[in-house]
Amino acid sequence: MKKETKKPQQFISTSAQTPPIMVDHFEVYQREDNLCFIRMSTSLPEGVIEQGKFFMTKEFLKNFIESATKALDSSIDIDTQEKSIN
Repeated sequence: MKKETKKPQQFISTSAQTPPIMVDHFEVYQREDNLCFIRMSTSLPEGVIEQGKFFMTKEFLKNFIESATKALDSSIDIDTQEKSIN
């Protein structure tokens, strides 16, 4: 009988002190090494304020978009979109 190995449990640390942000603009730029640069900003009367920026792999960004479209009860054909972009 094969012995089952337990996967380590993933723990995500959260903080109640981290404020939520409002995002009006979501920009994505792809680099040649398959990393994507994502920038989020908000339009305020004072002007456009950057809320956050980060890098993620192209594959992780695809998973992020698929999860978001499922949450919105929407659909997107990523393969068709990718062919039209490339």
